[in-house]
Amino acid sequence: MLDTTNLAMKSDFEYCRLLVKDHDYDRYLMGLCAPRNVQNDIWAVLAFNHEIAKTREIVTDTKLGLIRLQWWRDEIDKIYDGCDVKQNQVLPCLSQAIQKNSLKKENFETLLYAREFDLEDVAPENLEGLVSYADYTNTPLLRHILDISGARMSEEAIRHLAIAYGLSGLLLAVPYHRAQSRCFLPSDLFTQGDEISVVKSIAEEVNRNLDIAGAEQIPQPFKALSKCVRINLKHVRSAGYDPSCAKYKKQIYFKSLFVLL
Repeated sequence: MLDTTNLAMKSDFEYCRLLVKDHDYDRYLMGLCAPRNVQNDIWAVLAFNHEIAKTREIVTDTKLGLIRLQWWRDEIDKIYDGCDVKQNQVLPCLSQAIQKNSLKKENFETLLYAREFDLEDVAPENLEGLVSYADYTNTPLLRHILDISGARMSEEAIRHLAIAYGLSGLLLAVPYHRAQSRCFLPSDLFTQGDEISVVKSIAEEVNRNLDIAGAEQIPQPFKALSKCVRINLKHVRSAGYDPSCAKYKKQIYFKSLFVLL
């Protein structure tokens, strides 16, 4: 007899993979560099992250955003309580990933809490605030990938790599956020110079965190992510750190050629 449950799970994992590929390409490349037998669990965790990260973009007010994040929080609670979850294409896969890899609930809670900040539409007051945002929205996620992949990396290294990646992504997204009337650039840095100098200061912070992470040997799949950070920085630098420059706004093509080879 055909096992329809197994086929449904395969379809759901493929949905998660394609979701990550289409909306989180850097971390998709990272996942491809993980052992093949753990990739489905990585797609599930990254798909969950995409679902909560897009909350600000798909709701019309803060209250609706909080309700949506609470819905995901309730479903996470059900998984850890051993209860049945809602039947969508991410949750069953996420439930399996959590149970199979004993993923820590506190990391999901931190990610959900961090996404509440997005709903406030308030720029960080200083660089320290921006670094904290990059930390809270990325470090718990990389901890999950570390547990799933079986790689070894110190907490300090994983945190600084997460911050470096988060900051580099925010730099690339400046034109996109501007189109949404949003700004993640620290307000106090503008008192010291123009937007170009602000972007350059953040790029320097990316490099600093990447250097700290690289003080120890970075294993796969995180080595792939560190390459993505360097490519992101190179793109920003080649555009003169100017988000208004047409070159800055262009997507980075063929990144996989440099990351996967």
